[in-house]
Amino acid sequence: MQTFTHIFKDEVSVPAYRWTNPDGSEGGIVAESATIDPTAIISPSAAISPGAIIGSDARIGSHVRIGECVNIGYRVDIDNYTQIESGAIIYSGSEIGSYVVVGRNVILGSDVILGYSAEIGSGSIIGSRAIIGEDAYIGKDVGVCNSVVVGRGANISDGAIIGSWARIGDSARIGNAARIGSYIKIEEAACIGINVR
Repeated sequence: MQTFTHIFKDEVSVPAYRWTNPDGSEGGIVAESATIDPTAIISPSAAISPGAIIGSDARIGSHVRIGECVNIGYRVDIDNYTQIESGAIIYSGSEIGSYVVVGRNVILGSDVILGYSAEIGSGSIIGSRAIIGEDAYIGKDVGVCNSVVVGRGANISDGAIIGSWARIGDSARIGNAARIGSYIKIEEAACIGINVR
């Protein structure tokens, strides 16, 4: 394995190497301190920062950037041009679409689906089997419980908590620190709470 110095996300310059995928094809650039399961598939244009962990059968798409100390579980699929910021944890079976941004220290439970161009703010926790629609925005320090569905273009502001099995309609707006109970359905384009983004 030939190593070289590479400048990763956040201007971190460390020893790195070129990953070899399970089929023998050339993979992405991986920091020497990252831990990659040999079954993982990493696109040649992807970059895996220092201290990251990539689990078995994970797939990392083209131009994906994985930040420092990110932990990606078994069978996670991350599509093209997505950014996973430092300290994020993504549990097994989750599917992350293209052009998604997952903020620092975010936790995604198992089997979460993030749609195209969704954004998850730093410190937020997304429960298992939650579905976050295309272009949806989840603010900082938000709690989205298990099996919640957030519609396309919906916006959940900082500090809000959404109870299990709740349904947030397309383009709905939930304000700062709002509390939405379990099994509640919020209609399309509804506006709930204060300081709505």
